[in-house]
Amino acid sequence: MTVSKCTKNISSRKNVRRATDNKRMLIFLFQQKRPFSKVIHFVMKIRLNIRWKLILGILAVVFLAYSISIYEQIKGLNTLKSRYAEEIALRVGKDYSLKMQNEINSKLLETSNLAKQIGMQLTNPEGERPNAIKTILNSVADANPNLTSVWASVELRNMSSSYTKDYGRVRFTYFRENGVLKYMQDTVELDGDNKTSLYYNCKVKKADLLSDPYWFSYNKKDSILETSIGTPLLEGSRFLGIVGFDISLEAFQTMVDSIRPIKGARSFVLSSNGSVIAANDSKLRGKKLQDVYNEASEALLTEKIAQNKPFGFEVKIGEPYHYAVLPVNYKSAKTSWAFGFAVPSRELLGSADNTTDKLWLLAIISMLVIMGVIWYISFKITKPLYRVNRALKNLAEGKIDESSKIKVDTNDELHDIAISTNELIDSMMRTVEFTTEVGKGNTNIDFKPRNENDVLGISLLNMKQNLDEAKRLEAIRKVEDEKISWATHGVALFGELLRHQETNLEDFSYHIISNLIEYIKADVGGLFLINDHENGERTIDLMACYAYDRRKYEERRLLIGEGLVGRCVQENETIFITDVPKSYLTIGSGLGEDRPSCILIVPLKLNDEVYGVLELASFEVFEKHVIDFVEKIGVTIASTISTTRINIKTQQLLEASKFQAEELSAQEEEMRQNMEELLATQEEAARKSKEIENLLESLGTASYIIEYDIEGYVIVANDSILNLLGMRRENLIGLNIREIDSYANKHFNEFWNSIKRGIPAKVKSELTGVNTSAILYETFIPIADEDDKVYKVMLIGQNLDEFVSLSEKNVTTSLN
Repeated sequence: MTVSKCTKNISSRKNVRRATDNKRMLIFLFQQKRPFSKVIHFVMKIRLNIRWKLILGILAVVFLAYSISIYEQIKGLNTLKSRYAEEIALRVGKDYSLKMQNEINSKLLETSNLAKQIGMQLTNPEGERPNAIKTILNSVADANPNLTSVWASVELRNMSSSYTKDYGRVRFTYFRENGVLKYMQDTVELDGDNKTSLYYNCKVKKADLLSDPYWFSYNKKDSILETSIGTPLLEGSRFLGIVGFDISLEAFQTMVDSIRPIKGARSFVLSSNGSVIAANDSKLRGKKLQDVYNEASEALLTEKIAQNKPFGFEVKIGEPYHYAVLPVNYKSAKTSWAFGFAVPSRELLGSADNTTDKLWLLAIISMLVIMGVIWYISFKITKPLYRVNRALKNLAEGKIDESSKIKVDTNDELHDIAISTNELIDSMMRTVEFTTEVGKGNTNIDFKPRNENDVLGISLLNMKQNLDEAKRLEAIRKVEDEKISWATHGVALFGELLRHQETNLEDFSYHIISNLIEYIKADVGGLFLINDHENGERTIDLMACYAYDRRKYEERRLLIGEGLVGRCVQENETIFITDVPKSYLTIGSGLGEDRPSCILIVPLKLNDEVYGVLELASFEVFEKHVIDFVEKIGVTIASTISTTRINIKTQQLLEASKFQAEELSAQEEEMRQNMEELLATQEEAARKSKEIENLLESLGTASYIIEYDIEGYVIVANDSILNLLGMRRENLIGLNIREIDSYANKHFNEFWNSIKRGIPAKVKSELTGVNTSAILYETFIPIADEDDKVYKVMLIGQNLDEFVSLSEKNVTTSLN
């Protein structure tokens, strides 16, 4: 509550109290003067109109009532003097209390900014934190010579990760001694928090610090009276420490000494416990005001300061002074100070004594005048009052139209009442029209309040503005929801499309690009894939092109870095241009051709590896959410392309393995026949047996084979895998798959449970051995017993790099 509101409330309460006292006085008079009461009662019962009742009634009571009222007013004037003096003091002190409040709030804002800077330094490496904090504190202390010290207390666990206790802190302090800036650092409270300290209080409350005045010495010799202002360092709700300033009370003393708006006035600043922070009388500094003046103690000074309400009291030691105390509340610090202002009674009430004498004389003269005026005014009042009464009655009944207006010829308050009543009727008619239109949904109707005090008009205007704002926000929210829904539906749609992946990359590419262009309303698009050729060359090949609902068959091959598509692959970043070069691309139809308005080129990347590029063009510029959607879909497409290529390569390897197996089977059959035909030839049989042995070893040599038990532990491994991993058989047997296989280690639960259910799996993974590792394309085959229960898993791994290397060697040999 502001001081102006408080003084208005005080004045209002005084007026109500004064009117109540007068009413009680008249009731008492009527009860005591029974004959006079009977006369008034008789007059009121006579069959007369209100005009004559006014004349007779007012003339009967005005003399006695007015005389007694004047007497009581003069009698109570002396009592009201002190009350008005208090009110004046409160009004005068208002601006100065706000000035001090703004001063402290600015300091709290500075400490808050300082806390943010130091809080950012706590994310630095541990070794850099102390110097970073010192640098910031030194800069603030150097820039603010009016501060006694600038300091930071940081919990020790935030300075050293090896310290885990929730107590103990490091203090960093820059302070001034004889005008020279000095630095001090120490570690305190290693045995536990000091629960009586200001630091612990701030640590518990996690609120800004504004301390009561205290004496402090930086050199163990000279003490100064100061106060501390600080802000806690917080990470969410976690307390990291506190930073702040120490300010000498001399800063407040300078402000107080400059405040003397009234001759003989005194100013002072109080802390929450009633201690004097600054005062015109410097002897009071550091003392509690209630110890100096008993009246301050009786006024319950500290309790009222804590209530954050202005109050006053009178001190009659020597010359009487009226004291006004106004709260200076700092909500962020959860504490209150107060600004006090004392004014000599003689300066405030010097003219009140002369007013008393003049009031008696004025009362006699005015009484005579009133008696004559009442006689005349009675006739003028009743007729307009009747009209006003009728108009107000119509308003009360809800009848609001032009016929309810009144006309008064007098140029006085009755005329003003009539005008106000008519204006009220006009205002109500405009309000009815406005609310009717707004109720119909028409918020474009023009409506203005009559003035700044028109509460109803302002409220209606605010209602209209709120409705307009609600409409605007609803429209924005609806658009955003539509965008989110569009993107979510698109992700689900393409997720479903990509689940039905095809082994033919051209059909797969066309399937993707055609659906994407239709979904984002583009006009032309192409999907490029990066291909690695046997000669080591990498090219970007156009796999599918789609435009105007028609499949395009174009051959196009680019190198890395060539054109915008090649640059997109090289930079691994999305390219979006709206100023399309004339020679880059045109979109044609039966009606003609033209340049697109924008081109969007998005890399298809997964784990920073680019698999291809989407190039899209449209006559309409793509919005931001469409670009984000295409980038998001690009990751999914890249993942699917990667999986598809692996599946194709795995299928090729499986077909090769199948061919080898069939060839081996044919050889076995041939060997059997030969053995039947040549039983007599033992040497030939031995030779054939050796040949079969070599073929079996060749199969083992061509692939990397490991067998796991149902829990994932190695039970069998061929020589190829042992040589690849550089391990001995006895060292590899018994290891768990998670210890050697990176993919299984990362996805073990989901991956292994699927295999245990009898579902084969194909993955690309890294196997780790002794000081070596290799990337294999692995096929996991569950082996079931006669009850279809999986009891072991066979891994057949292929190293495509070896095939590529072997192919290159063969090419070189053939060329030679």
